[in-house]
Amino acid sequence: EDINECAEPFFVYCGVNADCKNTEGSYYCLCNSGYELPSGKRTFPKASLNKCQGVSSPSSIPTSGDNPKVKNSFHHLESLIHTHAFWTAENKTTIGTEVTKLLLDLEQAALKYAVPSPNEQIIMADNQSFLAIKTQVISNCSQENDNFKLYAQNNSVEISCMNIINSKNQDSRTVAFLSYIN
Repeated sequence: EDINECAEPFFVYCGVNADCKNTEGSYYCLCNSGYELPSGKRTFPKASLNKCQGVSSPSSIPTSGDNPKVKNSFHHLESLIHTHAFWTAENKTTIGTEVTKLLLDLEQAALKYAVPSPNEQIIMADNQSFLAIKTQVISNCSQENDNFKLYAQNNSVEISCMNIINSKNQDSRTVAFLSYIN
């Protein structure tokens, strides 16, 4: 039986401005409408070969540079993590504080970019790393056993509806899944 590499649970990620297309026994990546490779072609075999760029204008992907707080938080936290001497018991509070700041900055970025376009994947990129934000509007979540999955890049998370919506409150909510690659 043929496996659909582009669907759950495999979900091949083709990178920025591209989608996975399943074929018999394989898959390929296709630049989204309005994007193409420098060669003029739109297809490529895997994410590492993704060079999709806007046909008539530069890419409109938001960058972490659009939000200096996010960029600074990323780089500051990365420097803390990569400094092995910093990982001591007395520095746990500082690390926790920096992670909290980063998460608050990411929340603001998600609100800025994701809320206006729920149910889409947003990519924030800079020269050293990129962040995918997948959002989804959740409503009519009344069963304790209702679950849903969010996918961003090659990562996924399964969330129980009861973790999102209080059983007494059935309003819609938007959730975001952030996946960061350095």
